[in-house]
Amino acid sequence: MFELQLHDLDGKPIDQVAAYTVAVALRRALCLHLGIEETEVGALAASSRTIDKKQKIASIYLYDTVTGGAGYSTQIVAHLSALLRQARQILECPRHCDAACQSCLLTHDTQHHLDDLNRHTAIALLSDDFLAALELPESLRVFGPKSQLEMEPLILALNREWQHIMPTQLRVYLGGKTQDWELLAWRLRDDLTRWRKTGATIQLIVPATAFSKLNSSQRDEWAALIAYTGAELYRAPDLSKVADLPLIMELGSANQQMRWAASKLNALIPGPHWGSGENGGPFVRTSESQALSPLPNQWKRLSLDELRPVMMPSSIALSISSELNGSSATFGERTWTFLEQRIPALAKRLRGTTPLQSVHYSDRYLCSPLTFVLLHELLNGLTCYSGGLAKSTPIEITTAELNRLDAKQPRLLSHDWRDSEDRRQAIETWFTETWPNFKWREMPLQKLPHARELTLTWNNNDCWIIRLDQGLGYWGIAPGLRPEFPFDYDVAQQIEKLRKNCFLLEPLNPGYPTYWHCSQLKQ
Repeated sequence: MFELQLHDLDGKPIDQVAAYTVAVALRRALCLHLGIEETEVGALAASSRTIDKKQKIASIYLYDTVTGGAGYSTQIVAHLSALLRQARQILECPRHCDAACQSCLLTHDTQHHLDDLNRHTAIALLSDDFLAALELPESLRVFGPKSQLEMEPLILALNREWQHIMPTQLRVYLGGKTQDWELLAWRLRDDLTRWRKTGATIQLIVPATAFSKLNSSQRDEWAALIAYTGAELYRAPDLSKVADLPLIMELGSANQQMRWAASKLNALIPGPHWGSGENGGPFVRTSESQALSPLPNQWKRLSLDELRPVMMPSSIALSISSELNGSSATFGERTWTFLEQRIPALAKRLRGTTPLQSVHYSDRYLCSPLTFVLLHELLNGLTCYSGGLAKSTPIEITTAELNRLDAKQPRLLSHDWRDSEDRRQAIETWFTETWPNFKWREMPLQKLPHARELTLTWNNNDCWIIRLDQGLGYWGIAPGLRPEFPFDYDVAQQIEKLRKNCFLLEPLNPGYPTYWHCSQLKQ
């Protein structure tokens, strides 16, 4: 189904008559464009509210009449401006009727809604000035006469075009301030994996200047992203532009290509807002009946080894894949046994007589109950050691303020909290039950380092830092298990669920390991 909310040039919501009349004319324009019968697409107008919920408005709806849908109605988005112009022509009735007739608006279904049809009302809405406002300004016509405004978020646009041209290649161009990059929270990440499985080549292109500014944690994230998605990473000499606008995306098949440009550089930042238009929009696109040109030879493809940061000689890098699989209740026990066996110096410290002076864990992405279950078990595993966690040891958790973008109702243990206060109260109460000196700290995302680090400090300033390249988000719940979480219940019930949760853990992507970098610091 396609929904459209129109306002007049003064910004006022339209009424039922204008909405239904435009819906009928727009349907005819769409069916003429697609070469289908009008009976295959339904049209209606219904009372609704504007996006900000402040005003009543009559929404326009077009929908497929065939059970299961043929996807006709959703195709209107890509051609909306042109179809509205064609709808205006349809409203100019060749018989110059008073309101509606068989030559313009009356059909088998609309003849029963004569009171809601008035072509003059719709013409007044779709005026010359209104249609002119839909035209691209000259500054956005970077692809020439074929430049079109992209009406959908880029992920939806990609899904739309993917169905039409059967692509063999996708290129995504990245840029903007590297300190704002959030590769593992990039909204395109899972889609890249899905598209790669179709056999298409996925190429991610980064300017050399941006790549040189990446810190070690961000390089870890790149390595994880490339392994997770199967994409190829290229380092380009400069930012790719079309006229004065940054190129953001290209999609190509054997004989067709689609290209998109952004209005501003910050649109190229990979993160949860990518492609939404909130940052760096609007977007413009074009299409050509030819394949994409090959990438220039001087654009270097980077291997996983080139992506991973160069570590200090004293740092110990551990590769982990299936070693920690098993019950969530013993995740901490398995983790510290694994570390003991591979790092004798850390094992000696944990089995010493002096307990930890403090523990600190910093992670931007502690958003779901699942990650906190794993973190609680990880810390709980340290209580088994004489040189580990004592009940009085201060523990501090630092994470980012909650910024939940997904409008869907959270339901599963792996979903993110939508209420920041619920998250804080649940975790503070639960962790303080075991460790009275627990401290919760939230910061704006941009002020937190990218590194996900666990810092263990003893009273002689002996300190171990364990950097988790993918944090605790590397693990998920084994397939077939979908434990739910009572997000809509009070905090006490949420805590009870956290206490009692027990499930089987395994990597979300078992084909690629996570890397933990362990280093000892003595001050």
